[in-house]
Amino acid sequence: IPEDELAFSSYCAAGLQAMINQFPDIDGFQFRVNMESGIGKFKDTNNDFWNTCIQGIAKAGRKVKLDLRAKGATDEMIQYAVETGLDVTVPTKFW
Repeated sequence: IPEDELAFSSYCAAGLQAMINQFPDIDGFQFRVNMESGIGKFKDTNNDFWNTCIQGIAKAGRKVKLDLRAKGATDEMIQYAVETGLDVTVPTKFW
């Protein structure tokens, strides 16, 4: 696993793409994009990581649903996901 953040992001995106291509029954993902996920210490680092993963899903070549959990999702991240053409929802936690 790469220790460099950019290389790690690319590694994860490639893994998502491979998973989508290997398992055609997968029709969606939920990303819990808050800081509790352990990704990124700052807003930009967090956005960069998740945007790279979003791009990995989009490049898989088939429609996949993407839930970006509202806690931690930034306007930029949501806009980026929508622009990829994925079916994006932004659910919130419900008690």
